Amino acid sequence: MHSALTENRIHEIDIKLNDVVSLATAATARQNQQAITMIVFQWCAAVLVLPFALAWKVISLPAKAVESLTALKSPLLLKHQAQRKSPRDKPKGRTAMKGRTQAYLE
Repeated sequence: MHSALTENRIHEIDIKLNDVVSLATAATARQNQQAITMIVFQWCAAVLVLPFALAWKVISLPAKAVESLTALKSPLLLKHQAQRKSPRDKPKGRTAMKGRTQAYLE
C-alpha cells in the first residue's frame, strides 16, 4: 500500500515536470518569434531613419566647418586681444619692456 502511494506521487511529479517542460518550450518558441519580429522591426526603422540621418549630416556640414574654423581662429583672436590692452593696464619700468618684447616674439 505504501509503495502504491509512492508510485502515484512519482507519477504526479512526472506529469507536472512534463507540463513545465512543455510550457518552457512554448515560451521559448514565442520568444524566438518575438525576437525575429523585433529584428525585422528594427531593420525597417533603420531603413526609414537612415536617409534623414544622412540628410541631416549633409545639411549640418557647413555649420560644423564654420565651427571648426572659429575654433582654430579663437586662439589667434585671444592673442590679438591680449596685445590690445589699454595703456593703464601695462606695467611701468623694466617689466613693461619685458612684456613688450614677449608680445613681439609671440
